[in-house]
Amino acid sequence: SVDHTEFFKADGLWTTEQGEFFLEWYSAMLIAHGDAVLERAQEAFKGSNIMLAAKVAGIHWQSKTQSHGPELTAGYYNTEERNGYLPIAQMFAKRGAVFDFTCLEMHNSELPEWARSAPEGLVHQCQEAAKQAGCLFAGENALPRVDRVGYVQMQDQCQHAGKVMASFTYLRLNDHLMDDGQNWIEFARFVAEMKSGRRFEFWTAPPASKRQKRPHVRDHIDLDESDLKRMSRMLRFGGRNIIGVDDAPPDNDPA
Repeated sequence: SVDHTEFFKADGLWTTEQGEFFLEWYSAMLIAHGDAVLERAQEAFKGSNIMLAAKVAGIHWQSKTQSHGPELTAGYYNTEERNGYLPIAQMFAKRGAVFDFTCLEMHNSELPEWARSAPEGLVHQCQEAAKQAGCLFAGENALPRVDRVGYVQMQDQCQHAGKVMASFTYLRLNDHLMDDGQNWIEFARFVAEMKSGRRFEFWTAPPASKRQKRPHVRDHIDLDESDLKRMSRMLRFGGRNIIGVDDAPPDNDPA
């Protein structure tokens, strides 16, 4: 805990003139380094259609304390009284880079109280910093999630306060996701919701015959999405009905 250190405890050495000088210098050096790297990247990709993005780590531990000690240690001069992400966002805007942040799947309530973590607020702070600086904001999940609660939180964070996301990256496509039929159907539901901007409250499960060695994956991606009837069958993965998707035509053919 930050309370156990003289530097990071409430009203500790980080609030002194010397502490503030060090933290300002440390943060400025890292921002200058990031600026130099992005400048070289701009030169390397000049004339291409490649959009640069810069990743900011989601250091949410102890973010309910005054000092935000873990963030200060990493060089993010972000405290209860100081917005350390705005200068970073301004540097990204200067270089035309997307502000890429993480933790979008996390709820504050999922973390132990002793961690004093607030990842949800950190996501919102970075979204607002990007908006103020005039750079695009992108996001991703920090930990692998294949459950409905995690997927809903990712969607909510992407749409927080009506802000627009430049992109979202899902982590990670692994065997646990791809080879488990139920995990795959929840992922397919999540992708369909992200694409449509709507919440599908009901979703059918794949039959047992399609839960082995990824046939459900192959059957899914081979379908033509422009054909709404076949699209409906794709979303069902062999189920009898699909509920909650507007405008999907009825399909009484056997799956």
